[in-house]
Amino acid sequence: MAIETSVTSKGIYFIIFTCHNWLPLIDTADAYADVYKFFEVIKRDGNDIVGYVIIPNHLQEYF
Repeated sequence: MAIETSVTSKGIYFIIFTCHNWLPLIDTADAYADVYKFFEVIKRDGNDIVGYVIIPNHLQEYF
């Protein structure tokens, strides 16, 4: 179940997305371009991306 929270304080935030059952779905679906599109949404909303790691079964990001 997704949880939506409004962030009101400044700082660096960490998010992680994992694929169902840790399956390598990012790689299997060749979804790397979709991950980069997601980064553009984050930047469009006024956030800076500090760092990220794309792994075949999950994504870690600092913004």
